Order: sequence, then C-alpha cells, then structure tokens
Amino acid sequence: MLFVKQSNPLLCNAHKSIIILINCSGFWLRFIMRVKSEDIRIRIVDSAKKIFSERGLHETTISDIAKGANVSPTTIYSYFSGKPALFEAAGIDNSMSGFNPSRAQKRQEIVEVALLSFGQKGYAKTSIESIMRKVGIGKTAFYHYFENKEALFSTVLNESLVNLTSQQLEVNKEQNDLISILREIGSAYLAMGNDPKRRAVFKTVVEQSESNPDFGRIYYDSGISAVSSSICKSLEPCLSRNEIQKDINLRVAILIFIMSIWAYNVNFKYIRGADADFNEEDVLDTALQIFEKGMMPIRL
Repeated sequence: MLFVKQSNPLLCNAHKSIIILINCSGFWLRFIMRVKSEDIRIRIVDSAKKIFSERGLHETTISDIAKGANVSPTTIYSYFSGKPALFEAAGIDNSMSGFNPSRAQKRQEIVEVALLSFGQKGYAKTSIESIMRKVGIGKTAFYHYFENKEALFSTVLNESLVNLTSQQLEVNKEQNDLISILREIGSAYLAMGNDPKRRAVFKTVVEQSESNPDFGRIYYDSGISAVSSSICKSLEPCLSRNEIQKDINLRVAILIFIMSIWAYNVNFKYIRGADADFNEEDVLDTALQIFEKGMMPIRL
C-alpha cells in the first residue's frame, strides 16, 4: 500500500511566518543600515563644509574632517575618494571670502604670530598649538609649512632681521656720499630698536642661545653678519673713488659701526631701567664721526 505523507497545516503556516519574518527583518536591517550610512555621510559633508570654509582646501586635512564628524579617516574613504571629491560634495563656492587663503600670506602670518609669542613667552613655553590657534587654523596644518618648532624659530630669525635693512640698502645703493649711506643705515638700526617684534626676537635668542647655540649662530649670520656684507658691497664704489683707506678691513670696520649702534639699542631699549643722558642723534653723529675719521684717507 502506498502511503502519502500528509503535511501539517500548522507547521506550514509557521514555516511561512518565519520566512516572512526573516524577510521583513532583512528589509528593516538594510533600511536601518542605509539610514545610518546616510547619517554618517551627512555628518562627514557637514564637517567638511565647516572646516573647508574656515581653513580652505589646502589647510584642511581628512583627519580634521573625520574628527569633526566623529568618524575615523578610514570611514571617510568608504564614502569619498579623497579631499577633492569631498570638497565637491560639500558644495563650497571657490569665490567665498576667506576661502583657500594664499599659502605665502598664511605662512607669513604664522611667522608674525610666532615672533611675538616667542618674545612674550620664551621658546620653551611657546607651543605650536597656541600659535596656530591665534592664526586660526588647525595644528595639523602647521606641518604643511614647517618641519617643527625649531624650523619655525629659525625662519623667524632669518626673516625678521634682514627684510627692513635689505630694503634700506636698496635705497642706499642709489646714494654716492659715504656718510649719507652710513647715516641711513645707522638710522635704520636705531629704528629697529623701537620695533617690539625685533626686541622679542633678541630676548628669545639671548634666552635660548646657551641651550641652542644654533639660534645664536642664525641670529648673527642672518642679522649683523649678512647686513655688514651687504653694506661692504654697497660701499665698493667708495673704495674705487679713494673715499676709504685701502689698508683698512672694511667689513670689520662696518661691524664695529653697526655694533656701536646696536649696543645703544640693547642697553637703553631692550634692557629696561637705564636712562641715557644723550639721545639717538648723539649716538649716530658720534659713531659717524669716529667712522669717518678712521676710514677716510689721510689728506696731506
């Protein structure tokens, strides 16, 4: 006899219900994951829009955006191929005010802020974070401009000491009279003593030169030494016109002249408390008289 196995209606219905339940669960799970994924994408784009607008394309990093969106940098790459794609998704207008600031201008701003910070707090107590906070961009962007704090300080020394005097020398080269040239140079150095930024540099170098001798070397090489060499070159026509004694070491003579001016700045401007019973014009006139009498050829 052939027996036909009868299916239990209750079991069949239960099986169907389980299948429907599984399908529904899968649908809702996919739906939830899709919503969660879209939420993460929105957070990433919102963070990118905010940071791109504040810092510009080049100063913004994926890590900065990830931190703002509370996700990992790897997660961002699951949604976007890189910064350009993310920038496009953020819909930032390239012509927005403050967008994509000039790299050279931003670098100069970092140097200017660092100069004052080093002078006010000293080298050890000045942090990269505090400098970049004042500049208005993230710490990570600092390393797009400088390798470390020492490299920044070296740049401060190089760029804050020479610019004014170099510009002054360009004017001096058009002059023919030796004393007029030296008077303008001396006046420029006396004016440097009134600049709080240069006072800040000097204060920091003095503080740090014992533990970081390179700072003292850079200060000298990029400052007085470089300037004296430039002055010597600008005075070469005076030698050819026999306005200067040929047997005098011109560079050493220029160094002595500059240092006499610089000594006035240090003693009466950088160091507080001492009162001079003479003024800047007295110092400059006397230094020029000494230089002139010592350098000019002896007329028989």
